[in-house]
Amino acid sequence: MALKNKTIAGAALDVFEQEPTLKNHSLWGLDNIIVTPHIAGLTTEAMSVMSLECSKEIVKVKNNEVPIKWVNKKQMINI
Repeated sequence: MALKNKTIAGAALDVFEQEPTLKNHSLWGLDNIIVTPHIAGLTTEAMSVMSLECSKEIVKVKNNEVPIKWVNKKQMINI
């Protein structure tokens, strides 16, 4: 592991493959990581951008246009 053998000097982590992480996860024993509780996107700027992008996608669907970001491309729901 690159963090363990210091090939990578350090890492700041906000998201894990499995959440919540296991209490005995191998990363918890390392001194070269910083972990945040999955809140990196909770800045005023991030919330503003996410709200604007979501609104743009809703307008596209309402105008029968193809949205850029789909949750399920196999279904097209006309609202």
